[in-house]
Amino acid sequence: AYEARGPGPHPTLILLHGFPGNERNLDLAQAMRRAGWNVVFFHYRGAWGSGGDFSFSGALADVLAVAQAISEPEWAQTHRVDADQIAVVGHSMGGFLALAAASRDPKIRCAVSMAGPNLASLIPPGASPALLEQTGMQLEAWANGRLVGATGPALIADLSQHASELDLIELAPGLQGKPILLLGGTSDEVVPPDSIQELKEAYGNAGKDDVEM
Repeated sequence: AYEARGPGPHPTLILLHGFPGNERNLDLAQAMRRAGWNVVFFHYRGAWGSGGDFSFSGALADVLAVAQAISEPEWAQTHRVDADQIAVVGHSMGGFLALAAASRDPKIRCAVSMAGPNLASLIPPGASPALLEQTGMQLEAWANGRLVGATGPALIADLSQHASELDLIELAPGLQGKPILLLGGTSDEVVPPDSIQELKEAYGNAGKDDVEM
């Protein structure tokens, strides 16, 4: 926990790293702390020494658990957290998790997704076994041994079994009334800006008008 100065209580954001988490964006944590925000950072299950096996659905459950934990009266009082002002900010997979968590948890007031993909798009309907195998191999290569249990078949199975809760377009109704910021890079080849624009348009079609890109 990066705690802001002053008696508080302070607005608090949960900072979410990507896949596998080589870049942790802790410079943003320090900048937000100086701006008067508490920042909570953690590793998902199976990531960087945390117990358990990594999965995308498990990471989402972890974000929701952290949001609940920092809202508990004892923790909030000790760390000067304003439990009515909780945000999520994430990069890459963390950006996906920020939007997914905000759609499911009413305690989360707003979300920022930096180059966050819609993970459901990795396994489009009717995807061939060859495509699923290729996607799994790429995910396993990106994990690079840093995530326990993150084999290609396991990750593809997780995406398949939890498709509805990992589809940011389907989750759009849960974001009503919450300001959302989507950020992307014009030279990003992993999460191209077209995919972020597609997400913005989908949110607009769902009647969500407070999305900035």
